[in-house]
Amino acid sequence: MTDLETRAREILGRQLKADPAALRPEDRLREDLGADSLDLVTLVYDFEESFRTRIPDEVAVDIRTVGDVFLAIRAASGGSPPPRPAAATPPARAAGPP
Repeated sequence: MTDLETRAREILGRQLKADPAALRPEDRLREDLGADSLDLVTLVYDFEESFRTRIPDEVAVDIRTVGDVFLAIRAASGGSPPPRPAAATPPARAAGPP
């Protein structure tokens, strides 16, 4: 577990009254941990303050799991951007005349 993950888990645990050590990347903030809209806004603010960064709104609205939290903080802190859901792409056309 990285320092980022440890710090993020502590914030999640404090805000959602959960054991930080028991939080798993696949845990869903709303469904599994009981977060409501205000909790999510507060969490993003707390992450931004703690990590001295800014999580863009378009990233924040896609945070659904503990793992998403880690990805969003890494991206906002200069790491790789969080993966976006793949858009449906039309099937490739067969070669030949149009």
